[in-house]
Amino acid sequence: MSADIRQNPGTPDRKFASGRLRPRERRARPLYFPYLCGIITNMDEQQQILYMQVRILRMASERFGISLKEAAELFRKFDVLSYIRVGWGIFHTEGDEAVFVDIKQFLKSKGAEI
Repeated sequence: MSADIRQNPGTPDRKFASGRLRPRERRARPLYFPYLCGIITNMDEQQQILYMQVRILRMASERFGISLKEAAELFRKFDVLSYIRVGWGIFHTEGDEAVFVDIKQFLKSKGAEI
């Protein structure tokens, strides 16, 4: 094997000494979670809380089949945004689906008709 292939494995001439092609080296791809991709890491805590509140509000709008305005009114009526703010310490370690399930249970416990 030539020295330049050993030093630079990404060269187009990626053959073993036997002439067989070497498999391309794979780089690990980040999972598509905003926290892991670095999108949220530059935000302070208040911005992260707001970002989560908006994501869950939009998710509720889609899942309940209501407009964003109606979802916002529902969240205001049952004080869901402050519930998310208080629970953010735990919520930020969970996925949006788990947080949404918790919010849905919270709304049901408060008597919301969803």
